[in-house]
Order: sequence, then C-alpha cells, then structure tokens
Amino acid sequence: MENGSEQIWREYQEGTALLTRDGFYDRSEECRFFYAGDQWRYLPTDGERLPIYNIIEPIVKYKTAVVAQNNLAINYSFDVADQPALALICRQAAELLNRNARQLWEQNQMDQKCWEIVEDACVTGASYLYFYMQNGRLKSELLDGDNLIFGDEQEQDINEQPYLLIVRRRSVRRIREEARANGLSEEEIQRITPDNELLGHVGGSAGLENNLEENRKCISILKFYKKNGSVCFTQSTKNCVYHPETVLEGVSRYPIAPFIWARRKGSCRGNGAVESLIANQIAINKNLARMDIAVKRFAFPKLVYNAPRIQNVEDIEKIGASIAVDDPNVRIGELISYVQPAGISSMAYNFMNNMITTTRELCGTGDVATGQVNPELASGAAIVAVKEAGTFNLNFAVSQLKRFVEDVALIWFDLLRAYHPAGLTVEGQKVPGKLLAALEPLVRIDLSPANAYSKYAQEQALQNLLLKGFISFQEYVEALDDDANAPKEKLRALITARKLPVLAAAQESAAADAAGG
Repeated sequence: MENGSEQIWREYQEGTALLTRDGFYDRSEECRFFYAGDQWRYLPTDGERLPIYNIIEPIVKYKTAVVAQNNLAINYSFDVADQPALALICRQAAELLNRNARQLWEQNQMDQKCWEIVEDACVTGASYLYFYMQNGRLKSELLDGDNLIFGDEQEQDINEQPYLLIVRRRSVRRIREEARANGLSEEEIQRITPDNELLGHVGGSAGLENNLEENRKCISILKFYKKNGSVCFTQSTKNCVYHPETVLEGVSRYPIAPFIWARRKGSCRGNGAVESLIANQIAINKNLARMDIAVKRFAFPKLVYNAPRIQNVEDIEKIGASIAVDDPNVRIGELISYVQPAGISSMAYNFMNNMITTTRELCGTGDVATGQVNPELASGAAIVAVKEAGTFNLNFAVSQLKRFVEDVALIWFDLLRAYHPAGLTVEGQKVPGKLLAALEPLVRIDLSPANAYSKYAQEQALQNLLLKGFISFQEYVEALDDDANAPKEKLRALITARKLPVLAAAQESAAADAAGG
C-alpha cells in the first residue's frame, strides 16, 4: 500500500468530500448547536435575541445518564480447555490483568470519559476513544467523528476497515521538531508549512487560530492500516511524511474504540437522539417567539394622546410630572387615554405545551420515566421498576456501551502485549510475555446500575434483612457500599467504640484469672 504524503492527502480529500456530499458535517454541526442552545442560528431574527425552550438538552442529559451511570468492570479470562496444564497459570495471569485493568481505568479517568463518549454519541450519533503508548504509559484521547475518516464508509466493523485517518490541526513548530527527531532532512522539514484547511467544519476553521508565525498550524494526518495482520501507522502533512511507517508487532486491532448510539443503515456512522428532535424544537421556538411578540405588542395598555393640544408632550411619561394643556375646560379624557390590551388566545400556549410534553413522552423522558416522583411515597424497588420500564428504548445504547468497553479491554491487551514483550509486571508479579503472545483473551464486562434509586432499593433490602433478624448490625454495615447513603464509616466507628469496653473487660477478666491461678 502506497503511503506517501500525496496518497494520504488524496485519501483525506476524498474522505472529506464524501462526508460533505452526504451532509455529515452539516448534520453534526446543526445537532451540536441545537444541543448547546444556539437554536436561532439558521433562522433570520433581524438581530433580535429571541427566546427558546430547549427541550433537547434535558432529553440528551437524561438519556446520557441512563446509559452512562452504570458501573462497568473488565474481566479477562483464557480458554485453555485443550491445554489443562496451563489452567492455573492462565487463571493467575487473568487475575493480574484484571487488577491492571482497574488501574488503567482509574489512570485514564474512564468513568468521566465514558460519560463524554455517550453524550457526544447521543448528540451526533457516534464518538471514539483513541489509545496510544507514551513514555511507557497507556494514554487516551477522545475523537469526534468529524476528525475520523474511514477507508470504507459502509463497513461497520472498524477492524475490517482498509485504513483509518485521524485528522487534526497541529502546530507547525511541534511537527517540525518531531520530524527532526525522526531523522528527516532540513529540506524535507521545510515542506511542513502552515495551511488554512477547514477541519471537521464544526468550530474548526483555521481562521480562529492564533496568527503569530510561531503558533501557525497545519493539517496533520495519522494513518492506521494493516500489513500481514499487524497494525501499522504513519503521520504526514500535505507535503511531507514526518513519521515513517511503524509496524506494531502483535497489535491486530486498530487502537480506536467506537461508540455508536444507533445504527445508520449503509454507514459506519451512527444516528444520534438530536437530529429527529430538531423539527419539533424549531416549531416550539417559533411558537414561543410569536407569543413573545404578541405579548410585547398587545398584552399591555398603550398610551394615546392628542399631541397638538398638550404643551409638554415630553413630560407625559415622567413620574410625578404635571401636564399642561391648551384649554383647561376640556375633559382630560379627550386628550389622554389608554387602549386596553387585546385578549390573547390560549390555543398557541396549549399547543406548545402539548408539543413539549408529547415530544418528551415519545423520547421516553417524561416525568414518570425520569423518576420525578416522591421517593417517600414509593419504595425504592417500585421507583426502579418504573424507571426501568421507561428505559427499554435505551437498551441498545446500554449494550453498545458494554461492547465499547469490551473493545477497550481488547485494545489494552493488544497494546500491553506489543509494548511489553518481556512480560507485564503488575503489583510486583509478572505475567510472562510468551503467555501473552500465545493466548487470546476472552472479555466479560460486568455492568450494574449506579443510580440513586438503585442504591436506595439495595439499602432498603439490607434494612429489611436487618429488621427480620437474618443479618447482624455489623453484617449490615459491612454489606453497604462505600458510597451508600447511610454513613458506613461512622457506623463502623460506632461498632468499634462499642467493642472497646467489652474488650477491655475481657482483658481484665483474663488478667484476674491469671493472677488467681
């Protein structure tokens, strides 16, 4: 496969042209602006800031929370049914890999990144997490779909793609430094020059960049592809390959984990939750604007006066001012009066409210589904049951999140195996490199709800067991989660404080018995 700068640039141009023709960039831009509340951008307002009822933001935040607020745990295992002699060492290796996965999860702040990934995908349809090794440590970077170009936009399996392009705008100065470190000649380095290419068409215009010469930027393309089953990468600008081809021996998966909110037929991209709401949002905003204008024009009394017969017209609206008229014998009502406000039909208001309510209900984000009930009037289990019934339409997104984390776990294993050929050391214990190279892992993702009502239901169950005498108070305290609503550590301290007098009495009794003996 040819991977010179000209070839990579042609692939970049063809990819962006295809996405532009498909309307991908425009859809993504519109969805982001509507979610952010910038909803009059595409309609003429004559410079006036018109009101909005942003129904899209709470819908997205609710759907994101339902999907992302699950606890996720990675569990590795190895199928050694045909090699029973390796069963013990593989079980030990899997346990060490599980501990290492928990450490990597914390180091890469994966809980927060999962929320961001889910939110971005809910808005635009898809989001991606890119992993790489830097100074011996595994790092990650969130990628928008605008910054990723696929070799085959119809292939939904990312690992079957002929190539992937990660497109970013980077500092020319930094790219030249990397090029020198990679051994390029000064003649080649001088071909790395600033450009004004648009990136992603969403807030990525080169016109927003710092114009100081030392801060100028250009398009940088990181290309991934496969040779003989191994992933390779190279980096280039328009006129220069500044990082030559590097083969990642042992890495068979592209180091990019996709999260797709909902499948789009015939495309490796996805459908988000925002695009289908935009028409309703526009109708709501237009109706609100009409009501706003009607209120401004007709809902308040208007002053009417006979200007030629009033000598100090400029004082009419001044508080406490006296009004001089040309004839003191004329009735003031003939010179100054008010036009009473016209009645405004409630039909528009009712229509708008019904549209908001119906849109929320159709999205599964009505008051019942979002749990807006008094928890004191219903058990935690009942609230959870109602909420779960209202989230059935999000089951696909939850399953996609599990698949996303499974892809993350497999990418981690590939990268760790490639960058630690001598073996991986975890908490002072070593997983042999030969074992990592010889076996392919099985990954299971454990998912459990972590919302407040699930915790409430769990604590209610523990309280019932305590009240019925099936468990002791100490067992109840130890069974609580560390982040439970009940103060676990305070209860532990209380148990310890109760034990101290008993322990002291037992020690005194034992000492007395010893002295008497």
